[in-house]
Amino acid sequence: MKFSALLLASAAALTLNSCNTFVGVGRDFKSLGSGVENTAYGKTWKGEPRTQNSKPQQQPAQVPQTTVTQ
Repeated sequence: MKFSALLLASAAALTLNSCNTFVGVGRDFKSLGSGVENTAYGKTWKGEPRTQNSKPQQQPAQVPQTTVTQ
């Protein structure tokens, strides 16, 4: 009788613990989806609007000056 009660209590504890784990995984996936969606709409990962300084500035290509002599 004691063994079956211990087994039942262990199974209940594992079930409740896994439920919390699945809730956490669900929240992680929701956060991941929100971040990807924000990035697709041109916002930062956290949903804030991008500023001009948030993207690295690209320098124009340096073209060597050539002179034509005749």
